[in-house]
Amino acid sequence: RSFLFPVAAVAVALSAVASFAADTMTTGEIKAFDLKAGTVTLADGTVYSLPTAFTDPGLKVGGKVTIGWQMANTKHVADSVVIAK
Repeated sequence: RSFLFPVAAVAVALSAVASFAADTMTTGEIKAFDLKAGTVTLADGTVYSLPTAFTDPGLKVGGKVTIGWQMANTKHVADSVVIAK
């Protein structure tokens, strides 16, 4: 029993690190942006779904952005979208 608690604590800590590592950052040029559909497409053709509460920071076609995202089934789901310099 005294061994079980430390092992469980380490497992919980590692799972939190693993879930954080699942987020990916991508920087690219905007090819298309559709706020109504909730999507942004980068020049490489990858389409990212935007969060429901997304507030447009001034995205424009041809502008550069950094997108924090993760996969949900077969979709790229954005967690954050920031204008890149």
